[in-house]
Formats: sequence, C-alpha cells, structure tokens
Amino acid sequence: MTDTQIGSATQLGLDDFLGHSNRGSTSYLGNWKKNNPPRVRVVLHTQAPIIALWQNPWPKIVTREKDGREVREVWSGSFNSWEVEKILNRQYRRDDDGERLFPPVVCPMALMLEEVERLMRDDTLKWDTPMFRFVGDDESKARVLHAASMTNKLKKIWGEMTNDEKQDALARGIPSPAKSWMAMMMAKCQYVFTVVDYDNAKDGIQVAKQTTLVGDKTKTAIRDRRTSLGEVEGNPLTNPVVIQWEYDQSATTFGEKYSAVIIDQLPIPSAGDVMDLITKKDPPNLDHLTAPGDIVALRASMEDAYCGPAGMLDFDAIFAPAEAIAGIPADSDEDADDIAADIVGDAEDGAAEDAALADDIPDGGVLDVEGPDYLIADRKDDGRVYAADGVELFTCEACGAIMRGGEDKCRKCGEEYGDDEEVDAVAEAAPPPPPSRKRKDSKSKTAKAKAGKTASQRAKAAGGDKVDF
Repeated sequence: MTDTQIGSATQLGLDDFLGHSNRGSTSYLGNWKKNNPPRVRVVLHTQAPIIALWQNPWPKIVTREKDGREVREVWSGSFNSWEVEKILNRQYRRDDDGERLFPPVVCPMALMLEEVERLMRDDTLKWDTPMFRFVGDDESKARVLHAASMTNKLKKIWGEMTNDEKQDALARGIPSPAKSWMAMMMAKCQYVFTVVDYDNAKDGIQVAKQTTLVGDKTKTAIRDRRTSLGEVEGNPLTNPVVIQWEYDQSATTFGEKYSAVIIDQLPIPSAGDVMDLITKKDPPNLDHLTAPGDIVALRASMEDAYCGPAGMLDFDAIFAPAEAIAGIPADSDEDADDIAADIVGDAEDGAAEDAALADDIPDGGVLDVEGPDYLIADRKDDGRVYAADGVELFTCEACGAIMRGGEDKCRKCGEEYGDDEEVDAVAEAAPPPPPSRKRKDSKSKTAKAKAGKTASQRAKAAGGDKVDF
C-alpha cells in the first residue's frame, strides 16, 4: 500500500506506520572542513531566508547509550540569545568606567555574564574563580568555566601575569588564551543558510549553520556578482549559482582561513535535481533552530552547574525579565504583563530609532572622509546606505565620520571597534536595563515547579536529551 495524502492526514500501510514519525526532520550540512580538499559547493534555496542567529555557547549534560549502557557526558551546546541584535553586536563597547554602553535588557545569559563582569570590576569576584562546573560520569572530563574566561577577559589579564603566575594558573585548570575560546560564553553571530550540496544533490535540502567569517565572505562574493551582473542577474535567489566555501588551515591570520567564491561556469540545469530542490521543494521550517532559547532549561542547568561563591549570583533577578515575557508568574507585587510590556516597548522604540539613524548620514560623506568608497550610492527603504561597491556604510560613534562595514578603526579619529567580534559603527541609544525584581522568598520558581526533584533531574527534565537549549 502506498501513502495517500488527504489534507493533513496520511493513510499508512503497516510498514509505513512502523517507520512514521510525527516530528519533522531537518537535514544538516556536515562539517565540510573535514572534506578532502576542505571545501563544499552549495546552491542557496531560492525561497528560504538567510538568518543571522546569535547564540551563546553553553555546555550541556547529555545522556546517551554507549556500549549497551546509559552514560552521561558533557557536550558543547548553545543558547539562542533573547537580546535584540542592536545590543548584541555592541556587547564589547564600554565607557571609561567599564560600564557597557549598550547593556543587556532581557536575556538571562547576557545578564549573568554582565553581572560576573561587574563583580570582577568591583573586586568582589576574583578573575580565576570557578563559576560553573559541568560533569558527567567521567570526572576527568568535567568542564569548568572561570569568571575571566567566560566573559572574554582572560587574554588581557594573561598579558599582565608573570611566567610563574601563568604556570600556576595552568596547573589549576585555567585555560591559556589560545584555548580560552572553548570557555568563552559571550554571544556570537552565525549565519543559517538553506542549501543543496551541488556535488551531493541526493542528500536533498540541508541547513548550513556557518560562522560570521563564512557569512561575511559570502556577502562579499554576492556583492561582487551583483556589481558585475546587476541587481537581478547577480542575485543568487533569482539567478541561482554555485558558491564554494573553502577552509585554509595554513592561513596565518584568522580572516584568511575561509573563502567564498562564486563559480559561474558550473551549470545548474533547469530540469536537474539541484534546480528542482531549490525552486520546487519547500524549505524546512527552522523555527526550532531560531526560536529564543529555553529559559527553563537554561535556569535548571545554571543552578545545577553553579559552583561559585554562595549567593554571589541572584538567579531570580537574572531571569526575571525573560520569565516575565515568557509568562512565568513572578513572586512579586509587580504584574508580569506590565513588566513584559515595558521591555517589549523599549525594544520597539529602539527599532524605530534604528530606522531613522541612517537619515543622519548625508549623501557625499562627512567630516573630511573622501573618496568614492565612502560616498553613498544607494539608500534602501529601511534606511541602510551603501557605497557603489555594495559595502554598507555607517557613522563613527566618536566623531560621526563615515565608515565602511568591516572596518574596525575610524580613519578620521582612530576610534576602534570590536574585540574579535563584529561591531557596527552606528551611534544609538540602547533601552535601559530593567530594575531588579526580587522574589518574596528565596526559593526560585524553577525549584517550586520541579519540587521533589534533584538539580540533575530538573536539568534532564528540562531537555537533557538534546544539545541545544
């Protein structure tokens, strides 16, 4: 018996029934850096958006079967940030006192990291204090997050230490700057592409989550094609083309490790498998991949793994804004709906400011910045402005001079942007952080909801069967 589709119902034969799942599946592009040579050739799905996804790394305890028995292991995981992008891509901008110019508003991960940063700045917390410890069945493979490494402060501190101090730190399990990226929990931007592997069309439509650098290289390749062929012919969504991503491990600088090249000479037959997949088959629903992170699972994980000084982090205050938006009742006199409305309203006001910002950039450049690369050639309806070569233009926060996207230093005043992170150079005001909202008692809502369970059981119940929160 074959499947017969009737609306949303499917008649199944016995074999079909036994193999049926009520969950949609998503196929992911594998780690193409391990290919020989380390490259992959992809074609973008013409009906799928390209998504900028901000995620915080966060370890996770995963239970799985190994050699016929159940084991608990520490895996790398991730948490989708709740903050708006205008705050995330400026997370390293601070004033002379160390306060963030664009402080986090709602995301518990960002609020927790900023609180650790503040405590270190106030000398309340030492930089080498272990804050979270994740351990499975094998104690030797436990992962420990120290205050400085998780907030991306280790490199600066390390440079001020003596050799003896460095040796002592390594002996205590603190990673060197070369390995500290594994313990850095600050949010990073990744790009989510829906693609077909040109050389393996049999694998169907796949989702490719790539680093910011791969995304930036791809932007440049597409801009160059649009400059050469025009807006329509150069658009890979209206005129599909093969894009090759390549990894060069021998590159001496990080910016040269990845490349993205458009290969026009590779044919995409109009009646072939690739064209059918990218134009006729619906792209997968990515809501499960892009939805805000699970704050219940995150809170259970944080409380379970916390090993820092007792009472140092107020998880009630850290999670209050997100819990209010999520509709988790607050144990306070303040109404959760009002809290959520205030936070959402601040975000909407910030978005309105965003749309008006680019109008402050006049055609022709400003403040002694000369040359065609800094002159506006295109102004989009959303307020964004671009040079003739397709590079987006911004204004320096310090002096107002025009800067090109990707520049990390203003040519006029020397203001530097970023700290190994992508930071836009548009001056804007972030919404103020919400006031601290204390509970009436010290027992958290998570503990109440999971009463009678251990912290490990709460973490498992909150999603221990998957890697991401």
